[in-house]
This record gives sequence, C-alpha cells and structure tokens, in this order.
Amino acid sequence: MTSPLTIVRTIAAQAAQHDLSSRQLAVFAEVYCTGELLSVKHLAERLGWRAKSPVTRALDRLCALSLVRRKIDPRDPRMIQVIKTDDGNRYVAVLEHAVGKALSAEPAAVPQKRAA
Repeated sequence: MTSPLTIVRTIAAQAAQHDLSSRQLAVFAEVYCTGELLSVKHLAERLGWRAKSPVTRALDRLCALSLVRRKIDPRDPRMIQVIKTDDGNRYVAVLEHAVGKALSAEPAAVPQKRAA
C-alpha cells in the first residue's frame, strides 16, 4: 500500500530544495493541475483564500524561478493570466520522478491474516 505520507514528504523535500513554501507549492500545483488559464483572482478562489495578495506573493517567487509566467489577458487588459513555462514543466517531471522513486523504494505492504 502506498503511503500518502511518502508522497507528501517527497514533494516537500523537493520544494525545500527550490526554497518553495507550501503556499508557493499550492499555487504552482493549481496552475499545473488544471488545463485552463487562471487569473490571480481565480487562483485565490480555487485555493479557498480570501485575498489575492498571498497568490501574488507566491507568483512573484514562482516567476523569479521561471516556473510560471504572467501574461495580460487579451480579452481584458486589466486581468493577468498565469501560464505554464518550460522550466515549470521540467519541475513537474522532477517531482513525478522523485515521487516514483520514493514509491518504488517503499516496501510493499504485506497482507495481514484475518482472525478466524
């Protein structure tokens, strides 16, 4: 049985190597796990955050690392869209590889015998 804790610990360790906070990782995951372009407002709503400012601060760091990019919405120049980058796609691959490696190293669960 795969331990969810193994997955969380592996992702947290990878995030720490890139000096990403849990909030920054949450924003990154939301951008990369959805198939649509998201605005700062939509990211805040999807993450259940009341304010947009924590998203903006997280995006500042993610943009500095080239993991995401901001783009002006062509339909509404007041809105900023957050888009994926090649570096971000590579980081997703790093995370997937690290999780796969951790899971393959995890001992397989041995079925317990039931009492008769």
